Amino acid sequence: WYPAHASRLRMSEFTIVIVGGGISALEAVPFALNQDPEATIAVVTGNTFLEFSMAASIFLLDSTEHPQWVSGDPENWKVKNKNVKYFHTGVESCDCDTRMIVLGQDQGAIKYKTLIVATGSRMPLVTPEVGQSLKDRMDEVKAFDTACSKAKTVVFNGAGLVGVEFCGEFRLKYPNAKIILISRSGTILDSDFGAKAEQPDADMVQKVTDILQNELKVEIKKGSIEDERCLEARYKVPGTIELDTGEKVDYDVYMPTHVQGPNTEFLKSRSPAFLKKGRIRSNECLQSMVHPEVFGVNVTTTKLVGHPVSSRVTAAAKTCVLNALLVANNKTPKPHVDKEKPPPMPHPMNIKIGHGPGGNVIWLDMGLLGYPLCQPCKGGFPFCPPPCCWCLLSGSIKGLGVCGKAAEGEGPAVFIKQGLLPKLAKKHHYLGLGKLGPSAPAQLKMV
Repeated sequence: WYPAHASRLRMSEFTIVIVGGGISALEAVPFALNQDPEATIAVVTGNTFLEFSMAASIFLLDSTEHPQWVSGDPENWKVKNKNVKYFHTGVESCDCDTRMIVLGQDQGAIKYKTLIVATGSRMPLVTPEVGQSLKDRMDEVKAFDTACSKAKTVVFNGAGLVGVEFCGEFRLKYPNAKIILISRSGTILDSDFGAKAEQPDADMVQKVTDILQNELKVEIKKGSIEDERCLEARYKVPGTIELDTGEKVDYDVYMPTHVQGPNTEFLKSRSPAFLKKGRIRSNECLQSMVHPEVFGVNVTTTKLVGHPVSSRVTAAAKTCVLNALLVANNKTPKPHVDKEKPPPMPHPMNIKIGHGPGGNVIWLDMGLLGYPLCQPCKGGFPFCPPPCCWCLLSGSIKGLGVCGKAAEGEGPAVFIKQGLLPKLAKKHHYLGLGKLGPSAPAQLKMV
């Protein structure tokens, strides 16, 4: 399970070890210190940089935008506290029977009293690979962008929110290329509005389908791909994929846009009951049923329910921290209760079909974001009470809807890119975006 030399490594034991470098990990560290300033915390980030993946469709299809969504110097986003230590590498292995973690890149080994697994799910290209350098990541983004600019046919495999978003973003930039969207069921948005949704909305599925097919000229094909090589993006040379229907589809650029399961392959246990299809078998406390000192954020069998996902994983991260501290002090953990704002909603707050000028966003629910956003009061201009949309900036009027009309179209697309995404990044502790650090490629540094 771990290298032979591991037993000879000098090891430190931490109250909590957090493995992950996304929203939930970033939220967990300051929250843990606030709950117990004396707790010792290790954070295994996976990379030396942060990248705001919620903007992935923007920068993957325009690499000049990439630096705006990257923080290349850990000093800009690390929590500076004597009790917190960061390891900017991946995990080679985690032996849950001995509570020992062997770190990658020969950075040694550490032990934990409690472990929080916040590694998210695998989505090639959308998120950087563990251990990938900033230079290699920027080169990868630029290579994909270049391939897309030359492509006559692009295939996105996965017709959920991410696939729809990439179709819209690609069409916005490349009006003449052929776009094919692969759907296992033949329909789109199954998990959020379709048959698998908590509250199905056939009208919304049809509305977005009409936009894709009639306005953006996206071809939606029913089928799935059994070739495991298609779990990775393929864009260096043209190729052909074969669907389970027997149909063959040629492409210049192929990209999987579906979630491929949790990043838990580094977790090891003698018990075969520890994991179920890669997920930690858990109770209502988000706690492993086999190893009670192990907790997980959205990588367990306890499903996080509702939207927006960023708020749900934030709530789960806080529960894991609270329970980890309880277990570390030999106390009983408590069931997960999601108190994060906005509260869980059955549908996503919006459907993005391209960002910025020329883009299209369908806004469904403003929620309680904590920002001074306007909810259409249906009073009708100019009789809406202050503070109201007509007294705000014109971008807010276009972005959030006016006089009882739903926010939809280019206005919300501009608002999300220029206003909401940067606010969300800052809210979730993505600090120093746009500051790449001394190791960044010179040609991609922000001016």
